[in-house]
Amino acid sequence: MLLPTARSLRLSGPGRCAPLPWVPALHRVDEAIGAFCRARILGIPAPLLFVGIVLLSNLGLNLATGVAAAADDREQLTYAGAWALGYSGVQPPLHTWIVRLVALVAGEQLAAVYIARFAVLFGVFAATWTAARILRLSREASAAAMLGLFLLPQIGWEAQRTFSHSLTAMLGCLCVFAVLARLLRAPSAGDGAAQAPASPGLHVALGLAAAAALLGKYNSGLFLLAAAIALATQPALARRLSPRGLLLSLATAALVLAAPALWLMDHAERLGDSAGKFAFGAAGSFLGDRAAGLLDLAGQTALYVAPLVAVAILAGGRRALRRNAEAPGDAACRLAARSILVGLGLAALAVAASGATQVKIYWLHPVLILSPLAVAASLGPRDGSAAPRAIVAAGLIVGPLTTAIFAARLFGFGH
Repeated sequence: MLLPTARSLRLSGPGRCAPLPWVPALHRVDEAIGAFCRARILGIPAPLLFVGIVLLSNLGLNLATGVAAAADDREQLTYAGAWALGYSGVQPPLHTWIVRLVALVAGEQLAAVYIARFAVLFGVFAATWTAARILRLSREASAAAMLGLFLLPQIGWEAQRTFSHSLTAMLGCLCVFAVLARLLRAPSAGDGAAQAPASPGLHVALGLAAAAALLGKYNSGLFLLAAAIALATQPALARRLSPRGLLLSLATAALVLAAPALWLMDHAERLGDSAGKFAFGAAGSFLGDRAAGLLDLAGQTALYVAPLVAVAILAGGRRALRRNAEAPGDAACRLAARSILVGLGLAALAVAASGATQVKIYWLHPVLILSPLAVAASLGPRDGSAAPRAIVAAGLIVGPLTTAIFAARLFGFGH
């Protein structure tokens, strides 16, 4: 429930308790949220349909607003005029290919850029829902994982305004995780059950997803390496994966990436174009550079996840997280959290080794996009828990709030 029972009571006479007058209304809201998470409309899960309606509404408002397009949007439209293995110096091609495909139908106009953005963004939400269901999370926890994306400011708002390559990379990373979760659903080696071999198709899908993540944005390699280390450090999970299958995944990814990799090598001189963003050595001393970079990494991480974590903790999630951390649980459900921690650790090592003093928040997308899924998986499998329902409730508020902001822009309020 949204509020613990103890808080729903007050003294009414000697030794008696009576419900506060507003508690029945809260109970009804709480029950309605649970029913919403479990409902299906026209065969579609209600939370997924809600996300689709919000994003479709926001797409329509963006198309109707007619505000000046951002520089990245104009650039996407320019490069989408031709097929290439890379764009804009050393930018990977996948998102621009998606824009080009949409432009073949919608015409070479900014509408194609907006449609591509919101289509990929819906894919990010849908992939999160799919991964949660593959992990066998409850429908409430699955809804919390998906709607929790609205509580990440970089996804709930910024992604709807300006993102391109980062969105496609995030979708690729989530698809990698979803396929991994499917491969790990087999019984563990110690439970006495026979393990059925995974189909080659799943391993091919894993390779394709990994290639898509890298072709979305090259910093997806951070997530891929983090997930590999997270798996390798959990023997119970690693035993569920077939070495032959993983070789097939690697071969598939290599085949897809071969031509773009050759293109990138031909443009290697452009790889240093963005080096200034790292502000190497800006603090003026060895220790000062490392301290500045690590503090910036910690601050950017906190900014990324603060609203999501705050809602979970305020709704009692801290106790649930501690309780489930101590329970045996399902190691596959903990893979997202471990991948995030390993990814942040790798980023910290890179900052310390290089002397970078600035960390851009969008560099953290490949690992932190998993944070709502990790939180939902860590809160426990039972329906009716306060924290997942609170996350869902917050998402149900923030999602339409973005629509209200876009509508205000349409009518001339704000920019």
